[in-house]
Amino acid sequence: MKVVCKSCEHKETIDREFFFKVLGGTVAGLGYWGWVSFIFAGTGFAMPIVIAIMAGGGALIAFSKDITEWLVQKYACPNCGKKDWIEEKEYEIIKDNERRLEEQEAKNTRKLKEKEAENEILNRTNAQILEATEKSHLMVLEATEKSHQILLEAKEKKYEEEKERLEQKLDDIRKEKEQLKQDKSLLDNMVLEKQKQLQETSDTDNAFSVLTQEIEFLNSKVQETEEALQSKEKENNALNNEKESLEQQIYEVLEQLEKEKLVLKQKISDLEHKLENKDNMSKEEYDKLSQELEDVKNEEKSAIKKQEHWQKRKFVENRLKIYTNITFKKKSVDEFVSLKDEDSIILEGKLGLLQYDPDKLDIRCKIKGTDFLEIGFASQGRMYVLREGMQFHIYKIGNKNTQDKDIEYLRKLKI
Repeated sequence: MKVVCKSCEHKETIDREFFFKVLGGTVAGLGYWGWVSFIFAGTGFAMPIVIAIMAGGGALIAFSKDITEWLVQKYACPNCGKKDWIEEKEYEIIKDNERRLEEQEAKNTRKLKEKEAENEILNRTNAQILEATEKSHLMVLEATEKSHQILLEAKEKKYEEEKERLEQKLDDIRKEKEQLKQDKSLLDNMVLEKQKQLQETSDTDNAFSVLTQEIEFLNSKVQETEEALQSKEKENNALNNEKESLEQQIYEVLEQLEKEKLVLKQKISDLEHKLENKDNMSKEEYDKLSQELEDVKNEEKSAIKKQEHWQKRKFVENRLKIYTNITFKKKSVDEFVSLKDEDSIILEGKLGLLQYDPDKLDIRCKIKGTDFLEIGFASQGRMYVLREGMQFHIYKIGNKNTQDKDIEYLRKLKI
């Protein structure tokens, strides 16, 4: 057993030699019971304590408190002169607790400083955001107006390109129709000529048979030409309808975008004008108008987002036409438009393989209970394809999060 002076951390080992040093005197030659009597008489300890001192080691632990109390009263530290003793193990526990407390206090102080720094940064950031918001208000309005103008110009350009393509195709069909009419006229003349020859040579059975076969052949050619003319006429009508529909759609979209732009701009202007008179209104009224202004701005952002989506969709539709072996269902086009740019680039690599070398494409699996194939792209992308020979039909484009919902949709199609 050891004790420690709490004042200077001087240590003493508690054994019979220690008590000999403390009590003074001599016990030379006394033997065991001489030591016992010496310690018993000098300390006043109970006999079990004295015997434990003689035994030393673990036997002293049970009486450590009694021995320490005696030392506090009787023995001054040889190093500092104070009587402030404590058992070594208890002293280590106290020191350990003090160290932990200091570490915890240091940790708490560090966390407090970090929190104060975070709050300072947050307050500074909020102030900067507020200042930037106030300064950029007019800039947002100007940028919005420019954005509307750019989108309108892009749609007008797109309309002109599509209109030019349709007019060129219509012109080609008109030329083909004219050529077919000339061919039909020529065939009709040939039929009349053969019929005339038949009348002139009706006395010859062999000539009659040959001419009859020629007339039948020419009549079949006339019929084929007429069917081709009808087909071209239908195609011509379909293209005209497509052109009219396109023109109407573009007109409606542009008209709607312009209306939304003017309405939202006027709303923002009105609300800003009202907010300028904040001195004449209550805080509740001011907060309500501020919230309304924020809602209108969000509505304006939503309208711009819709415009961008519409523009991107038309662009994507035209770009996807290069994949002649692939058809895209309406849902899949909308889902393609919604992809991030980096994911759409990766997906187009898969589309290139479908178009030119489908056997090299890595098929994830076949959807159970259907003929749909699941093709992965990017990190979690999923494309669902139906194959018919060398033709591929894209029905859905999603990701791992929409997988269950997409598969349920495909199964309901019962294809």
